[in-house]
Amino acid sequence: MRKHDITYRAAAVAGDELVIRTWVNAIDRYASTRKYLICRPADQCVLARAETRWVYVDLRVHKVVAIPDQVRENIQISSTPPMPWA
Repeated sequence: MRKHDITYRAAAVAGDELVIRTWVNAIDRYASTRKYLICRPADQCVLARAETRWVYVDLRVHKVVAIPDQVRENIQISSTPPMPWA
């Protein structure tokens, strides 16, 4: 993980039923961006939105490497999914 950003909008409490959506929003040669949406359907509240930039690393030399073609071909880029109550 190269970068992680999260915006908290509301709190959840024990017993809340939550829906977490995640999807790959973008991919380039060295990184992909995955987004997250954390919701509480009971009151149609968005609790948090997050985004993570993932990179591939060669652990032998500890350097970022290009995402393998086979991996890139199997990643589906998606737009923001609908809210779970929509």
